[in-house]
Amino acid sequence: MVNNPDMQRLSAGDRSALNKMVSNRETAFVVGPPAAGKTTIGRAVASQIGAEFHTIDDWTSYVYSPSRQVEPMSDAQIDEALSLLFKEATWHESIYEFAHHDYLGLLRQNVYPVFTTARKVIVMASLETCHARNNARPSRVRSSYVERAWHSAQSLIGLCSEDFRNALVIDTTCTTIGAIVPTVVKFLTSGRVNE
Repeated sequence: MVNNPDMQRLSAGDRSALNKMVSNRETAFVVGPPAAGKTTIGRAVASQIGAEFHTIDDWTSYVYSPSRQVEPMSDAQIDEALSLLFKEATWHESIYEFAHHDYLGLLRQNVYPVFTTARKVIVMASLETCHARNNARPSRVRSSYVERAWHSAQSLIGLCSEDFRNALVIDTTCTTIGAIVPTVVKFLTSGRVNE
C-alpha cells in the first residue's frame, strides 16, 4: 500500500485504484514535445504514487556524448536511445517520459507494443512556450526538433481522440503543475479524470 500524505485527499475508490496500480506496476508513458513539462509532471506523479520514473535522458548517454559531438542528436540517435528505453519498459513497469518526432509512426507500425497499449499522458504547451522554455535551458534541443515533435504530438492527440481511450491530454501553457498532478494521478490509477 502506498503511504503518502496526499493519499488522504483521494476518495476511498481512488486510493484503492492507486494501490492496485502500484501493486500491478502498470507501465505508463508521459510524452509530448521538448520543454512542454513532461519530466516535471512525470517525476511529481511518480513520487506521489510511489512508482519509478525514467526519462529518455537515462539512455541518451549510451548513444550520444555532447563532449564528443558538436551537433545535436540525430533522429537515428534518438531512435536508438528510445529502443533502449523500450527494452526496459517491456519488462520493468514504471512511468517513462520521452519526446519523439514521429509518435504516429510508433503507433501505426506498432514498433513498441507496450507503448501502443499503455496509458499515455500527452503533455503539451503552445509552440511559443516550448521554444521559450527550451531557449532558457542550459542544454537546448534543436529548435527544428522542438517544432517537429510538437507537430507530431498534435497528430498523436488527433489520433487518440478518435481511436484511444487510454490517453490524457494536458496543457501546461497556463496551468500549474500543482493543478495538473492530481488529474494525472487519477487518470493513471483509475482511467478517469472526472467524478
